Amino acid sequence: AKHILTDKKNMLEVGAGISAYMIKYLVKQGWEAMAQEPSLEYSEVLKNAIPSLQVSNDSFLDMKTDEKYSLIYIDSVLEHVVNPTEYLKKAINLLDEGGILYFISHNEYSFKNWARTMINKLRGKYVTYLCPYTMSYHLIGFSKKGINIMAQQSGLELLKIIRGHDYEWYHLINSKK
Repeated sequence: AKHILTDKKNMLEVGAGISAYMIKYLVKQGWEAMAQEPSLEYSEVLKNAIPSLQVSNDSFLDMKTDEKYSLIYIDSVLEHVVNPTEYLKKAINLLDEGGILYFISHNEYSFKNWARTMINKLRGKYVTYLCPYTMSYHLIGFSKKGINIMAQQSGLELLKIIRGHDYEWYHLINSKK
């Protein structure tokens, strides 16, 4: 919250999933929230858990809204899409001036991820996929250098990269506006 330079308290969670932890926390703090979740089943669970929540089932890139958000939260989504830079550019268009885009992605070059991949290979659970060092359902793997390049290509200023545990990066970025 200390990085958000606007008094507006509204947020969008992209790919909210069934849990939507950030939404649940911020709604309790008095924030307005919207979820983007393509799964109709997950959307119903979210709407039942948080009756005031607006949910869009459109894909994020096709989502239509005139609203600008002070916080856009994307947790473990970018590694599953073919075009993460386009997701970040879309987020810029939805971000209020002074707002923050916070995303979490896996560090595909960590020892823990390498070991997990090797164990899966030994178990015969290895399949061919696009990212050579990752689990089969990730299309793209991120490194610190890759995150910096993606932020630059998207027109974002990287405020901080936080390395959580061995296989995730936490990012705070905002627009250069």
